[in-house]
Amino acid sequence: EKDAADAFGSAVVKLKARLAELESQTATWKAVNAAHKRFLKDPASLDAASLADVWKDRIRSYKPAYSWEPHPIPPYRFQNQNGNMRRIRQRIADLEAKATAQAAAPIQGQGFRVVEAVEDNRVRIVFDGKPAEAVRAVCKRWGFRWSPMAGAWQRHLNGSGRWAAESVAKEIAPLMTAES
Repeated sequence: EKDAADAFGSAVVKLKARLAELESQTATWKAVNAAHKRFLKDPASLDAASLADVWKDRIRSYKPAYSWEPHPIPPYRFQNQNGNMRRIRQRIADLEAKATAQAAAPIQGQGFRVVEAVEDNRVRIVFDGKPAEAVRAVCKRWGFRWSPMAGAWQRHLNGSGRWAAESVAKEIAPLMTAES
């Protein structure tokens, strides 16, 4: 479980660094467009702007390619950037929630158990031996797939996966008791 927290932690650090980079870039773009707006009214105002010379040169030589591009940084770039920042913020929140998530108590049945592997982000159904074809069909129908590496039937750990695991456990319990 410590490994999972470390993995989530390093991903969060990288995402926060990327988010800070995008926010900085957006602030620069806003400053460029504001400086361009002032430049159109008073060309001398550009010399007082606190922008890099590259941006000042770009503002001086800017000729809009289209009527909907009033400034050097077009509106669609802000929209794309804001969408990316929103996506990264949501991903950070999801990873932080997963890092602090606790595995639910395992469900025990006759010949099987349902466990949550938080570190692998999987919910697993582990059988004592090879289950009957009817039991395997139920697992497949609920979206579980056999994992030879884990030695269990598994699917993605989320709300839907937890619900499916509980449903499978209820459905296979009578089949497993009939088997033995």
